[in-house]
Amino acid sequence: MTERDLLVLRHVGRFRISIRPAIEKLFFGGKSCDNVLQRLRADGRLQNHRLGRTGISYYQLTRAQTRCPQTLVPENRALPFSAGPLHESLAVLWFCCLSEFPAERLEGDDLKRLFGKTFYDPHCLQVGPGGRKRVFRLDVPGSTSGDEYPVRKLVSTFEELVSGKDQVLWDWVKARDFGFSVLVETKERKDRLESLLAKEKLPGLVSVQLAPSQLTIKEALKGVL
Repeated sequence: MTERDLLVLRHVGRFRISIRPAIEKLFFGGKSCDNVLQRLRADGRLQNHRLGRTGISYYQLTRAQTRCPQTLVPENRALPFSAGPLHESLAVLWFCCLSEFPAERLEGDDLKRLFGKTFYDPHCLQVGPGGRKRVFRLDVPGSTSGDEYPVRKLVSTFEELVSGKDQVLWDWVKARDFGFSVLVETKERKDRLESLLAKEKLPGLVSVQLAPSQLTIKEALKGVL
């Protein structure tokens, strides 16, 4: 196994899933990674599944690979994903690896080291303009969920922060070193949520970003390939 093989496997393990365009962008300079992915599958290190009827494959570690010391992650990351976790993992992968500014998904140990505790929602460390690093909490509402839910969730989060329930995190938020991003599939929904959030005037870094689900991934990939 080459050093690049190991980087690909660690990437897939950290993000739960990956797709060819992300792997090619990160590790192959945009060139084809098909031969490497086929070899890793043949070696029993990767497994692949179809994203619905899109014709696009996504990759996960095999259960055997999750147990390897070099890529050790919880074994449940090798299990088939239901619709909700698959949507979330794909959106997080897109935000971190295929949008304008690169980011690394944070593990529970990373969050505990930074904030003294872990969180339920996915988080990432993003390198933005000028090389500034920020942690973002990522919220991926379901395709059929109402627009009010992610707004209420953010309002509730800020109410708790302002009340002093988590002073460490509140200090990060006030310094704009910690932000919140809601990831949605369509521009129409992005516009609606931005309008609702603007009315709340939340005292922190909050944004709504586009990130596809399996229903919109084929169209979204046209803009990055």
